[in-house]
Amino acid sequence: MRSSRPPKLLLLLLLLIAAALLRRLRSTESPQALRQPGQEQAKATPTPAPPAMTTVKTSEELTAAAATSLPAAQSVDDRQPAARLDSLVLRVDDDSGLEAMRQAAAQLGLRVAGAIPPLRLLMLQGDRERLAALATAFPSEVLEYDVPVFLPEPKRSSTASGRLGQPFGAELLDWLGVNQDNPDRGDGVTVALLDTAVAAAGSLGNANLRTLDLFTLPQEGDYAGHGQAVASLLAGQSELVQGVAPGVKLLVIPVLDGEGTGSAFQVAEGIVAAVDAGAELISMSLGAYDNSMALRSAVEYAHQAGTVIVAAAGNDGYDQLLYPAAYPTVIAVSAVSADAAWADFSNHGPGVDIAAPGVGLYAEWPDPGGDWVEFTGTSAAVPSVTGVIANLLANNPEMSAADAADLVLDCADDAGAPGQDDFYGAGILNAARVDQANTPGIYDAAIAAHFLNLEKSFDDFHPIDVTVQNRGTETLPTVVLTLTLDGHTTTHQFVNVAPGAIVAATVTVDARQLADGKTITLTSSVETPGVTDTVPGNETRSSVLYIK
Repeated sequence: MRSSRPPKLLLLLLLLIAAALLRRLRSTESPQALRQPGQEQAKATPTPAPPAMTTVKTSEELTAAAATSLPAAQSVDDRQPAARLDSLVLRVDDDSGLEAMRQAAAQLGLRVAGAIPPLRLLMLQGDRERLAALATAFPSEVLEYDVPVFLPEPKRSSTASGRLGQPFGAELLDWLGVNQDNPDRGDGVTVALLDTAVAAAGSLGNANLRTLDLFTLPQEGDYAGHGQAVASLLAGQSELVQGVAPGVKLLVIPVLDGEGTGSAFQVAEGIVAAVDAGAELISMSLGAYDNSMALRSAVEYAHQAGTVIVAAAGNDGYDQLLYPAAYPTVIAVSAVSADAAWADFSNHGPGVDIAAPGVGLYAEWPDPGGDWVEFTGTSAAVPSVTGVIANLLANNPEMSAADAADLVLDCADDAGAPGQDDFYGAGILNAARVDQANTPGIYDAAIAAHFLNLEKSFDDFHPIDVTVQNRGTETLPTVVLTLTLDGHTTTHQFVNVAPGAIVAATVTVDARQLADGKTITLTSSVETPGVTDTVPGNETRSSVLYIK
């Protein structure tokens, strides 16, 4: 039987023709370096000609050769699907390079599956052998094979929310301290949601919602309701589901199919489209463990344009964040339960920026099994952070999205280890503190955390850090912290604690007291001599400490 594979000599001929065409088109205009918004155009530099092909390689050899010129995939486990070897992403120098590569692709019988002109990116699809040959011939243009993206959590978690932590149910807005007197919270702020498709129905029936359908992805599958659930927490308006910012202009860009899978290149297309459509914020409850240069370029495009991206850290408990949350300009969100405890399914690491409610939240999920779920995961935490930033922007139209995001981080409630840490980031989202950030006369000393710091244990003793945070808007002249551990009481004094600042004291416990499952109780209280604490209720704490 005759093979349907194109003859190797014909493939070589087509490749050489494409190479010649690309060189000829390049020579007609001076190539220009890639420009990001706000940057000066770089000085033009010659592009080297592609290497000459002197031998015909097998399909396997071509694929292997191409792979060595691409960024290596570093997946942490089987959660990350393999790169798509039938989808090749390339970057060219300018518009003439885009056209040249289009023509080269046509010569090889390849299909242009996507293009992002502002980033000079192109994605080609087709026969793997021909793509591998193209990658080998033009290594300077090739970025990567397309990276699959996916949803970080399972669809339904109603039965699991109890073991994952105390669920929030319908108490999200009260817990965050959202001002519910204003039904138009977030009014006028454009928020792009990149997820599965969202319908203007149910809790979103009255939402200011527009869909930009770039890819016409199929929306049948177990995860088709994910985007609706995220959107309902952000902008929902129903008796059961009240969104954090129901007045936002919600721009939905479906980048995932109903099975919760998508393409990093198409996500990058969606980011650029959202920025160009005027989005001030982009909410992304999705990700990949493999880095994608296309995705990273789109994130940088958004950053240069002043658009803030909020993304899920991931739900595998890894010490590695999903991309795009792992990029430094993206706000990476971990999850906490209703008792303010870090949800241990959350991914963690230095890139975590803030923690937000993410266990057992009532959310809309149209499904044959019902219209709502208890939504759990860092996906569920993202819309709270996005919504609080949107509300701040709506109340302060002169503020940039980046400045608003910074203020939200500055107003987070410290938790865990003192200061910024790998689990809570800057702390736990607090909408009330954000709203009152410029309100004078608030005095509030809070016991932020009791943290058993096993990493700093020494000589058979374990240190316990007790953190106090000034959550008010005025400097606290004197702060007195009283600790009682195993019947022993100590007092610690601090002076001139600025708004938002933290102070900490450390006590130690004999390791033998926590061995073999033993527990010990620590109580703490804080006072502010000379001023009256105007936010009572957070000045004492009691913890039963143990080692798992």
